[in-house]
Amino acid sequence: MALKGNAVGNDRRKSRWPGYIQFVFVVTLTAMFFLLALSMKRHHFFDGVQDTQIHASRQ
Repeated sequence: MALKGNAVGNDRRKSRWPGYIQFVFVVTLTAMFFLLALSMKRHHFFDGVQDTQIHASRQ
């Protein structure tokens, strides 16, 4: 006796969310990460300025 949930077939599992909502969510999330990266670059997050200032003040 096989359970219907374990059966392998051609039909895909249906999502609770429609396809266009999933697409909009992924695009929005990607845009938010892109804007975060731009903001971090604008504020010189990856320049190591704070690290340089800390080492200079210790000497």
